[in-house]
Amino acid sequence: MDADQNRACEDQPSAECPRPNAVRKLDPPDSPPRPLGSKRSALFSQKHRQFTSVWRAGLTGSAARPRGQVFTSADGTLAFTVLPTKTGLMVERSHYASSGKRTVQTMAFDSAVEFDRWCDLEPVRFSDPLLHRQLRREGHEALNSAG
Repeated sequence: MDADQNRACEDQPSAECPRPNAVRKLDPPDSPPRPLGSKRSALFSQKHRQFTSVWRAGLTGSAARPRGQVFTSADGTLAFTVLPTKTGLMVERSHYASSGKRTVQTMAFDSAVEFDRWCDLEPVRFSDPLLHRQLRREGHEALNSAG
């Protein structure tokens, strides 16, 4: 490329003008993701620590809320809030992933049969049996007080 063509490319970039810094490495779609660089990895872990410290503050074991109880798993990644309502029971299930993502599910139960069916299908029954028993006990107490 001569000097005149170079000046023309600077004035009017187009597809015919090569861009030396425009080369980008593309990964095949079926390959595993590349590891994060050291700086990005440090920022990610710092962000994760900030998120987990905020939601774990004061939520070890069980904590009282104005209208209900909060129960957390031993590792702090799962929290259940049990709230009695006028018609039955509301349970909020919050799962905090290690990546910083949070999933919140809210269920309303009108009867003990519905609540027992949900408790039997809840995976925490196997991963944290003590938490499961606390949740079931508190839920039945709330349902009995509402009815």
